[in-house]
Amino acid sequence: MKISKKLSVFIENLKEREIHYVSIIARTENGCVNLPSWFTDKPLSYYEGARDLNRSVIEELLMDYNQYNGWNERVVDGEHAKNITIRHYY
Repeated sequence: MKISKKLSVFIENLKEREIHYVSIIARTENGCVNLPSWFTDKPLSYYEGARDLNRSVIEELLMDYNQYNGWNERVVDGEHAKNITIRHYY
């Protein structure tokens, strides 16, 4: 089954949101002083849960359309944090 354009855009938005959460987690773990206070008001487990929820929704949508074969993790250095782990789905 082919993924529609609308669903493809939705999945890309989820991937961007996952990168956002992963970045916040890495910045918090590395003690980034440039992280705004509204991100530090919530515990780290909040962002880890949001990241995991995003990952499971992406995987579920891809599995429903037989487009999911797995994922690879790639560790990159961001502007404000090091060792940001990003998932690439295939």
